[in-house]
Amino acid sequence: MKKRILFVVLLLVGLFLVVSCKPRKETFRLTLPEGITSNQRNNSKIAKDANVIITITVPEGKEIDSLKVNGVEKKEEVVSNKLSFKMTKNTTVTVNFEDILVVTYYALTLPDGVVSNQESDTQILKDTNVELTITVPEGKKLGSLKVDGVEKKADVINNKLTVKMTKDITVIVVFEDLPPTYYSLTLPDGVTSDQSDNT
Repeated sequence: MKKRILFVVLLLVGLFLVVSCKPRKETFRLTLPEGITSNQRNNSKIAKDANVIITITVPEGKEIDSLKVNGVEKKEEVVSNKLSFKMTKNTTVTVNFEDILVVTYYALTLPDGVVSNQESDTQILKDTNVELTITVPEGKKLGSLKVDGVEKKADVINNKLTVKMTKDITVIVVFEDLPPTYYSLTLPDGVTSDQSDNT
């Protein structure tokens, strides 16, 4: 009877050892910086060959400058702030953000008789110095030149004015008639003219 009990105990111990000695699944650790999450439940135990999807939360006013997986640049593979890869070893992800470069354009509204040195007056890069050229019609003179309501006639040199584009700008020009030109007529004694005043 003792032999039977010993046999059963040994059989149970052997069975337990066989069952408990299953090969362990190989796992790896995923190290992520702040602002990046993964689709895995536990980043410290991810099964070998698991498909990992990381999601990058980009701060407002920033864009991804660099995203590296184990030191290898992967920025070009990011789609909709997500990157997927197979887990084949312990993996570290790093990310750097940079400020988004904002390009601002302004429009310049010009009247007839005023032109700018720009290719397009509707899309001028912010802080561009624009040279305006005023073409005064024959028989006229520059009466007023206003840039967004501010008189700038005194700043016009050789029919040119420079304005800096810091906002949309409207230019208004007024041309005035030239005063008539009078000439003096000197006549010798005894000669008259049909003018009431020869001076």
